[in-house]
Amino acid sequence: MKARTRLDRNVVAVDVDGTVHLLIELQAPPAAATNRRPIDVTVVIDRSGSMSGGKLRSVLRAVAQLARLLTADDRLGIVTFDDEAQMVLPLGTHGVDEVNHVLAGIRSGGSTNLSGGWLCGYDEMVQKGRTDASKRIVVLTDGDANVGIVDPALLTGIVGGGRTREITTSVIGFGDGFNEELCAGLADAGGGEDYFCEGPDHAPTVFRKEFEGLASVVAQNIVVEIAPDPRTGSVELLSKYPSTCVDGAVRVDVGDAFGDEVRSVLAQINVAAIGEPGTVKVADVQIRWADVTGGGVAMHSTTIPVEIGAATGADADRVAPDAGVVEQVEILLAVRARRDALELAKKGDTDGARARLSEAKRIAMRYPAMREELDEIERDEWEIDSGRISASRTKNSYASEREWSRNRKKRFLAGEDPDLPRDPGDAS
Repeated sequence: MKARTRLDRNVVAVDVDGTVHLLIELQAPPAAATNRRPIDVTVVIDRSGSMSGGKLRSVLRAVAQLARLLTADDRLGIVTFDDEAQMVLPLGTHGVDEVNHVLAGIRSGGSTNLSGGWLCGYDEMVQKGRTDASKRIVVLTDGDANVGIVDPALLTGIVGGGRTREITTSVIGFGDGFNEELCAGLADAGGGEDYFCEGPDHAPTVFRKEFEGLASVVAQNIVVEIAPDPRTGSVELLSKYPSTCVDGAVRVDVGDAFGDEVRSVLAQINVAAIGEPGTVKVADVQIRWADVTGGGVAMHSTTIPVEIGAATGADADRVAPDAGVVEQVEILLAVRARRDALELAKKGDTDGARARLSEAKRIAMRYPAMREELDEIERDEWEIDSGRISASRTKNSYASEREWSRNRKKRFLAGEDPDLPRDPGDAS
């Protein structure tokens, strides 16, 4: 894993407090063409009444496609849930015809016992999951948990417990009815990914991304710890990752990295006046990860000191900022302003919503990478002006913030080619 740090400003004025933005970029090594770890995946399918029709059909087609992607070394299990959960296909090696036969018998039913579905898949993984395999539970739902364990804190705690057995969880939410904050919380706790599908047609694409990711993992359990120098600064995390703060240091759980992938973490360092010209250390960045490229697991750690120069005000002003870091900061400001705007509109503050959305639009217009985000902002403007804020808009904006923050695609939108997903930052 290659790691580097960049500051938006390498020099600050010597006699005033200020802020700098720190970008930490992690470049994963290539994935080996052969000898990848086997995969154990259990798919947990919401078959509640709201999934009837096109949603359930698309999900079942996606699971059938997943069965075709798996190799002889991989294993698949299928759980369905409505009021109750049922293991309809035990975790094992199954032919495509066998999987299709099981899928053909799945019908929509009652309520949404999400906890029951996950626990059923978890129990199967505990009993049959292999120690040398990548173990993943993938939950697909279009609703909110309304049967079984429904408290979000309890649910995330249960899912997070799966990681002690190296079982990770991803969550795919469909349509307007699912709880995006709960799904994101479950994925964060479970060390997996969360996705928003505006319509069901993108289910096969999401499954393919999940499989390709699992098949090319080269680094697991990446942790970035940013420890500011107590003499010069404090730190605030800007990226949307699970994090904890201990004694002023921020621990960021980045998750896993795929072959050749770039993961990034963005933080703000509040720098106290340094007092005299020169170079000082403002923070140490420690990166820890498990390398799984060699057939086993090798733990690694590296520490990078972050230094900044101090100069008189005039000299500091002459140093050009790092345009790439500035762009990433401003994009995060834009997507957060967009999310704020929709929340304000839902509360009836139309003027406040328009003002925040104008901020988002002003930034988006400056960066080619945000051209598709600009289209979404203009759709938001129309809905705010019409007084009708759809649930799809708020879910879109929530996924947008997580997508840009993590440099991983989270949204699959109606009208978007399901076979050509856009990656964040693609300005081509």
